[in-house]
Amino acid sequence: MGIRSMLAAALLAAAFVAAACGGSLRSDDARGNYRILTARETTTLLQFARSVQRCAVAQGLRLEAPKVSRTRIELLPVGHWSLHAAVVAIGACEPKTGPPPAKSSLVANRSGITVFVPKRCLLDPKVAKHAA
Repeated sequence: MGIRSMLAAALLAAAFVAAACGGSLRSDDARGNYRILTARETTTLLQFARSVQRCAVAQGLRLEAPKVSRTRIELLPVGHWSLHAAVVAIGACEPKTGPPPAKSSLVANRSGITVFVPKRCLLDPKVAKHAA
């Protein structure tokens, strides 16, 4: 991955997370930052995750159906997973899917794609200010 691709991926990730962060930002450990979802949040996030999945699959990613838990919706990869390809696909899909629903975040990592409502924002305030 070239420096431009890495920068684009970082900015895209910051933009998605910043949508949920508003003005209260903290730099804490990310583990356990999932809030238990209400029934309405689960429905909203599942609808968004399905939209992301359909678009990402159309972009060439191989993803399982959304996996719903009490705290998050996960789109897990089928077979080989390229984080770079996922970030590119998500970026290409954003005009169609829109940003994550209010107060929620979308994160792509080595395990897959996760949509959730964070307990608190973990983005560095300087990064969030430039991404917003």
